[in-house]
Amino acid sequence: MWEEGEELNRLIQSFVTTFPLRKPSSLNSADLQRWILAHTGGTIGEIAALLRSAAVAAVQSGEEAINQRSLRQMKYHGPAERRRLIEKLLV
Repeated sequence: MWEEGEELNRLIQSFVTTFPLRKPSSLNSADLQRWILAHTGGTIGEIAALLRSAAVAAVQSGEEAINQRSLRQMKYHGPAERRRLIEKLLV
């Protein structure tokens, strides 16, 4: 499980640099790290999935950078949300 801090910042930046975005993405704020951790559960696979989804949303919107708008528009559902959706289906 990843925690807020410089190591998480380096992980996020390592993913972002692999995306074909035309503009730089500024994702190094502590608030944004906490938001990412809250939505992903802090696992590397979920962090990667969230960032990929945000990159797709950034390209589709024409923003060409991961920002708050692309994070709102992405089609990512974190583990807790997926669990709630499955539980609703099973009831």
